[in-house]
Amino acid sequence: MRDTATGLLGRFAQGAVAIVRTEEGLPDPMKPWEPPPSIERKYSVNAAVRGVSQKFVDGTLILASDYQATVEAGVIMPVASDKIEVDGVRYAIKAVRPIPAAGIVSAFIVIFAR
Repeated sequence: MRDTATGLLGRFAQGAVAIVRTEEGLPDPMKPWEPPPSIERKYSVNAAVRGVSQKFVDGTLILASDYQATVEAGVIMPVASDKIEVDGVRYAIKAVRPIPAAGIVSAFIVIFAR
């Protein structure tokens, strides 16, 4: 199922989509009192982006003006602390839902907003 989802998302991919994760780097041993630098990693993914489905709208966290992306599994497992970049514009991730909800994940629904 994952291969089918990845193939379809690659075939119908809309624009450039990436999951952006910020990780803590290694501290400088010569300056241990300074906080370690942050390292930003960008993972390009095949995805289809659209307005958020009404079934996800709850009026508090997820609004009708939000977006959703169906993202291929296997590249990275998105989490709410990541950002999603669509055609060079960064958005905050509000929720991530695996497809299917149990078993081997073939894709993720990522709900996001500015």
